[in-house]
Amino acid sequence: MRTYRHWEHVDRICERCGISYKPERYVKKTRFCSNKCRSEALVQLSKNLPRCDKCGRMTSRIHKHDCASIEVRYPNGKFCKKCGRKMRLYKIMERQRFSCISCYKREVSIRRRGIRRKLIMQFGGACQRCGYHRFEGALEFHHINGRMDNEYKWRKSGPVNLREVIDHPERFNLFCSNCHKEVEYSKVHSPTLMPPQTISSRDF
Repeated sequence: MRTYRHWEHVDRICERCGISYKPERYVKKTRFCSNKCRSEALVQLSKNLPRCDKCGRMTSRIHKHDCASIEVRYPNGKFCKKCGRKMRLYKIMERQRFSCISCYKREVSIRRRGIRRKLIMQFGGACQRCGYHRFEGALEFHHINGRMDNEYKWRKSGPVNLREVIDHPERFNLFCSNCHKEVEYSKVHSPTLMPPQTISSRDF
């Protein structure tokens, strides 16, 4: 037979609301009658604790306070390691990085162009329909069966996701801009061109 300890069958008084209660779980250190009283007491305790005047964080008498304010961390300002420009610390992206936003975006675009160049060379480096190869910016990746896969995040329009081209190259063809538009147009309309017609000013 189980023997109860002396604190288990004694009614307790909540330190927040002052109501006597019997704890549901037999825990020795229960001080509040409910989770609501416990959360209200924690909020009141956090308000009474001392806070830093500059960053607003709670301070401790035991541990050293690491101030998070911009004036304390960077008294002389923070400079970009790429271009040397003084960074705008009120922007979160520049506060957390070693380079400014302009240098970061430039690095991302350079890295993306390098990946795209390697993928174009993997597909032969020329349009698979007409053989155009003079300018790689005019070459585009074409979905064979359309954008039906929800695994990759897609926008309504714009360039394809390079991650899908890397993972599933069999889903794509490499066309130039003209051939790409002709193939996309032929899916909806007739591939043959309309006969030339004369247009007068009365049509507008």
